[in-house]
Amino acid sequence: MKFFFVLLILNFLNSSSIFSQASGNEPRFVNPVPSNQSSQNILNEEKRLDETIRNIYDSMQLHARIIPMKIKDLPKNTLIYKGKSKGNDCIEDKNQEDIANNCLKVEIFDFVGTSNSPRGAKAKSMTLFFDSEGGDPNPRTAPPRKLTKVKLRSISNDLLYLDKQMVEIIDEDPLAIGDHNDKIIIVAQYDDLPDNFDQEKSSEFSYGKYKLSQVDNTKSNPIRNEFKRENFFKHVRYFHDMYTKIYDFNDIRLVKRVKENNSNVAKSLKY
Repeated sequence: MKFFFVLLILNFLNSSSIFSQASGNEPRFVNPVPSNQSSQNILNEEKRLDETIRNIYDSMQLHARIIPMKIKDLPKNTLIYKGKSKGNDCIEDKNQEDIANNCLKVEIFDFVGTSNSPRGAKAKSMTLFFDSEGGDPNPRTAPPRKLTKVKLRSISNDLLYLDKQMVEIIDEDPLAIGDHNDKIIIVAQYDDLPDNFDQEKSSEFSYGKYKLSQVDNTKSNPIRNEFKRENFFKHVRYFHDMYTKIYDFNDIRLVKRVKENNSNVAKSLKY
């Protein structure tokens, strides 16, 4: 019998503190064989989770206003860039305020261990993909743009213990109403294996590429609900807040600069 090994995913989005350790590091398994175990409570909970996550996605369409914005201020250990979408990647554009850009990525990096005694590096990111419609160069009046794809990525490389993990989760239809687990793709790689991790292999359930719909969600093993509730939702909400803060930080800077310019103009007219 074949099993999914989902430890990487549970560690990927483990708490509201984005880089904190998971409460339990024991392996978690799910049975990929279809089960007739069903519970209306499990189905109802998953429906509520899907609706909550979709509501956050809906709000995240406002973050398209960051595309024409000049970014000067960022939170600590945070990077952001904007560009053109190419498949599941966002290719950075030299012109970061180009209104034709249709994707943006925020990455937060840290150290394995501590900054005083690092054992390696780790980073988590969220990339938002929008439709190609856009044209307002003013961030304050730029309208929301349809969110077409969301990509989450986590990398951790412990050089001391030779432990390297990479997980990607791609929601190919974030605004879909109801169940769309077959549109959420998980890609997992451990110690650089498998090499072709972006290819789906039915013989390697724990590694490579597979769909969230293949993860068990039964009365005896409600792993999919646990994943969405404890990990996926918290990660999406965290980055939603981060995108919001980045806009607010830089909008405040803009307002301050406008006030200073007006003050200078007023003073120059007094002589």
